[in-house]
Amino acid sequence: MPRRPTLIRKRFFAHHYDAFAEWEVVQARGGYTYDCQVVSEDYKGDLRVFGGEEILKAIAAEQTRLDNQKQTDAFYANLTPGQMVHIFESPGKYERYEVIRYEGPVSKFQGRHQLRMVALVGDWSDLDLRAESVFAHNAKTGRVCRPHPSLIYEANPGKFKVDPRPLPPCTLLPPAAPPRRR
Repeated sequence: MPRRPTLIRKRFFAHHYDAFAEWEVVQARGGYTYDCQVVSEDYKGDLRVFGGEEILKAIAAEQTRLDNQKQTDAFYANLTPGQMVHIFESPGKYERYEVIRYEGPVSKFQGRHQLRMVALVGDWSDLDLRAESVFAHNAKTGRVCRPHPSLIYEANPGKFKVDPRPLPPCTLLPPAAPPRRR
Protein backbone atom coordinates (compact mmCIF):
# COMPACT_ATOMS: atom_id res chain seq x y z
CA MET A 1 0.00 0.00 0.00
CA PRO A 2 1.46 3.41 -0.97
CA ARG A 3 2.47 5.72 1.85
CA ARG A 4 0.04 8.56 2.49
CA PRO A 5 1.47 12.09 2.54
CA THR A 6 1.66 13.90 5.84
CA LEU A 7 -0.79 16.77 5.89
CA ILE A 8 0.03 18.47 9.19
CA ARG A 9 0.27 22.29 8.71
CA LYS A 10 -1.09 22.08 5.15
CA ARG A 11 -3.57 24.82 4.30
CA PHE A 12 -6.64 24.50 2.08
CA PHE A 13 -10.00 26.14 1.37
CA ALA A 14 -13.40 24.61 2.16
CA HIS A 15 -16.92 25.83 2.90
CA HIS A 16 -17.79 26.71 6.46
CA TYR A 17 -21.24 28.15 7.17
CA ASP A 18 -21.57 31.12 4.77
CA ALA A 19 -17.85 31.44 4.00
CA PHE A 20 -15.22 29.75 1.85
CA ALA A 21 -12.73 29.59 4.69
CA GLU A 22 -9.03 28.85 4.75
CA TRP A 23 -8.24 25.86 6.98
CA GLU A 24 -5.03 24.46 8.46
CA VAL A 25 -4.47 20.84 9.41
CA VAL A 26 -3.51 20.84 13.11
CA GLN A 27 -3.30 17.15 14.08
CA ALA A 28 -3.94 13.62 12.90
CA ARG A 29 -6.87 11.73 14.44
CA GLY A 30 -6.13 8.32 12.90
CA GLY A 31 -7.75 6.50 10.01
CA TYR A 32 -6.45 9.21 7.65
CA THR A 33 -8.63 11.89 9.28
CA TYR A 34 -7.41 15.20 10.65
CA ASP A 35 -8.48 17.95 13.02
CA CYS A 36 -8.46 21.21 11.08
CA GLN A 37 -8.87 24.79 12.23
CA VAL A 38 -10.13 27.88 10.39
CA VAL A 39 -7.33 30.43 9.98
CA SER A 40 -9.23 33.07 7.97
CA GLU A 41 -10.84 35.94 9.89
CA ASP A 42 -14.58 35.19 9.71
CA TYR A 43 -14.56 32.00 11.77
CA LYS A 44 -10.97 31.91 13.06
CA GLY A 45 -10.44 29.08 15.52
CA ASP A 46 -13.45 26.94 14.53
CA LEU A 47 -12.60 23.22 14.34
CA ARG A 48 -13.75 20.46 12.00
CA VAL A 49 -12.62 16.96 11.06
CA PHE A 50 -11.65 16.37 7.41
CA GLY A 51 -10.59 13.20 5.62
CA GLY A 52 -7.15 13.13 4.04
CA GLU A 53 -8.54 12.63 0.53
CA GLU A 54 -10.90 15.57 1.01
CA ILE A 55 -7.96 17.78 2.00
CA LEU A 56 -5.86 16.64 -0.98
CA LYS A 57 -8.76 17.33 -3.37
CA ALA A 58 -9.24 20.81 -1.89
CA ILE A 59 -5.51 21.55 -2.31
CA ALA A 60 -5.65 20.33 -5.95
CA ALA A 61 -8.77 22.43 -6.64
CA GLU A 62 -7.06 25.54 -5.29
CA GLN A 63 -4.03 24.87 -7.50
CA THR A 64 -6.33 24.56 -10.53
CA ARG A 65 -7.98 27.87 -9.60
CA LEU A 66 -4.58 29.56 -9.31
CA ASP A 67 -3.47 28.10 -12.66
CA ASN A 68 -6.68 29.39 -14.30
CA GLN A 69 -6.09 32.82 -12.76
CA LYS A 70 -2.54 32.90 -14.15
CA GLN A 71 -3.86 31.93 -17.60
CA THR A 72 -6.51 34.67 -17.43
CA ASP A 73 -4.03 37.30 -16.20
CA ALA A 74 -1.56 36.43 -18.98
CA PHE A 75 -4.28 36.66 -21.65
CA TYR A 76 -5.54 40.05 -20.44
CA ALA A 77 -1.99 41.43 -20.07
CA ASN A 78 -1.44 40.78 -23.80
CA LEU A 79 -4.52 42.74 -24.88
CA THR A 80 -4.28 46.35 -26.05
CA PRO A 81 -6.69 49.09 -24.91
CA GLY A 82 -9.07 49.83 -27.77
CA GLN A 83 -8.82 46.29 -29.18
CA MET A 84 -12.16 44.55 -29.84
CA VAL A 85 -12.85 41.00 -28.64
CA HIS A 86 -15.95 38.83 -28.78
CA ILE A 87 -17.53 36.76 -26.01
CA PHE A 88 -19.48 33.65 -26.99
CA GLU A 89 -22.99 33.85 -25.50
CA SER A 90 -24.66 30.94 -27.33
CA PRO A 91 -24.46 29.48 -30.86
CA GLY A 92 -24.47 32.38 -33.32
CA LYS A 93 -24.69 35.03 -30.58
CA TYR A 94 -21.71 37.10 -29.46
CA GLU A 95 -21.13 40.16 -27.33
CA ARG A 96 -18.55 42.64 -28.65
CA TYR A 97 -16.25 44.21 -26.07
CA GLU A 98 -13.59 46.90 -26.12
CA VAL A 99 -10.45 46.35 -24.05
CA ILE A 100 -10.06 49.13 -21.46
CA ARG A 101 -7.63 49.94 -18.68
CA TYR A 102 -9.74 49.62 -15.53
CA GLU A 103 -9.93 52.66 -13.27
CA GLY A 104 -13.05 51.72 -11.28
CA PRO A 105 -13.77 51.12 -7.57
CA VAL A 106 -12.47 47.51 -7.32
CA SER A 107 -8.84 47.94 -6.25
CA LYS A 108 -7.58 44.50 -7.28
CA PHE A 109 -8.32 45.38 -10.93
CA GLN A 110 -6.93 48.95 -10.87
CA GLY A 111 -4.81 49.61 -13.95
CA ARG A 112 -5.45 46.12 -15.36
CA HIS A 113 -7.19 45.33 -18.61
CA GLN A 114 -10.92 44.67 -18.49
CA LEU A 115 -13.61 44.40 -21.15
CA ARG A 116 -16.42 46.93 -21.72
CA MET A 117 -19.41 45.76 -23.76
CA VAL A 118 -20.12 47.87 -26.83
CA ALA A 119 -22.50 45.80 -28.98
CA LEU A 120 -24.35 42.59 -29.64
CA VAL A 121 -23.45 40.81 -32.88
CA GLY A 122 -24.84 37.75 -34.61
CA ASP A 123 -28.25 36.14 -34.64
CA TRP A 124 -30.04 37.70 -31.64
CA SER A 125 -33.82 37.53 -31.33
CA ASP A 126 -35.95 40.68 -31.18
CA LEU A 127 -36.74 39.80 -27.58
CA ASP A 128 -33.01 39.91 -26.72
CA LEU A 129 -32.59 43.23 -28.54
CA ARG A 130 -35.41 45.02 -26.70
CA ALA A 131 -34.25 47.75 -24.31
CA GLU A 132 -35.59 45.88 -21.27
CA SER A 133 -33.54 42.70 -21.93
CA VAL A 134 -30.40 42.18 -19.86
CA PHE A 135 -28.31 41.80 -23.03
CA ALA A 136 -29.46 45.11 -24.54
CA HIS A 137 -29.12 46.85 -21.18
CA ASN A 138 -25.52 45.59 -20.79
CA ALA A 139 -24.62 46.74 -24.32
CA LYS A 140 -26.22 50.14 -23.78
CA THR A 141 -24.62 50.77 -20.36
CA GLY A 142 -21.20 49.36 -21.25
CA ARG A 143 -21.01 46.47 -18.80
CA VAL A 144 -17.42 45.90 -17.60
CA CYS A 145 -16.22 42.36 -16.95
CA ARG A 146 -13.26 40.00 -17.12
CA PRO A 147 -14.47 36.57 -18.32
CA HIS A 148 -12.25 33.52 -18.66
CA PRO A 149 -10.39 33.37 -22.01
CA SER A 150 -12.16 30.10 -22.91
CA LEU A 151 -15.25 32.21 -23.76
CA ILE A 152 -13.38 34.70 -25.96
CA TYR A 153 -13.31 34.09 -29.70
CA GLU A 154 -9.93 35.77 -30.20
CA ALA A 155 -8.32 33.40 -27.68
CA ASN A 156 -9.89 30.32 -29.36
CA PRO A 157 -10.48 31.10 -33.07
CA GLY A 158 -11.08 27.47 -34.10
CA LYS A 159 -13.40 26.66 -31.21
CA PHE A 160 -16.52 28.47 -32.42
CA LYS A 161 -18.43 27.90 -35.68
CA VAL A 162 -19.00 31.57 -36.48
CA ASP A 163 -16.31 34.25 -36.75
CA PRO A 164 -17.97 37.27 -35.08
CA ARG A 165 -15.33 39.85 -36.06
CA PRO A 166 -16.85 40.90 -39.42
CA LEU A 167 -20.45 40.88 -38.15
CA PRO A 168 -22.18 44.27 -37.91
CA PRO A 169 -23.56 45.38 -34.54
CA CYS A 170 -27.23 44.62 -33.96
CA THR A 171 -29.65 47.50 -33.66
CA LEU A 172 -31.14 47.70 -30.19
CA LEU A 173 -34.93 48.03 -30.16
CA PRO A 174 -37.10 50.35 -28.09
CA PRO A 175 -39.01 48.93 -25.13
CA ALA A 176 -42.06 46.89 -25.98
CA ALA A 177 -45.33 48.79 -25.85
CA PRO A 178 -47.26 48.15 -22.65
CA PRO A 179 -50.35 45.98 -23.06
CA ARG A 180 -53.58 47.87 -23.63
CA ARG A 181 -56.11 47.92 -20.86
CA ARG A 182 -59.67 47.03 -21.69
